[in-house]
Amino acid sequence: LEALAAPDRLQVCRAVASEARTAGEIAALWNLHPTQVTRHLKALTRANLVTAERQGRFVTYHLNEATLQSLGPHLLTLILR
Repeated sequence: LEALAAPDRLQVCRAVASEARTAGEIAALWNLHPTQVTRHLKALTRANLVTAERQGRFVTYHLNEATLQSLGPHLLTLILR
């Protein structure tokens, strides 16, 4: 749960909840610096809250709903708000 302590990380999770996105797409969506988004994505990936998949030159990220559900349904609801 420490990985979700930063408010920007919740925004990143929300950005990848409905569809897979690249770090650049997330940065543009939330008006964050791409380096900052990449740092948050690494932390979320290490915590297994987000999955990464290489598609050609790009890496797309998606919310790992199974992990969030295992932590409790209320957490998933909070993120999807």
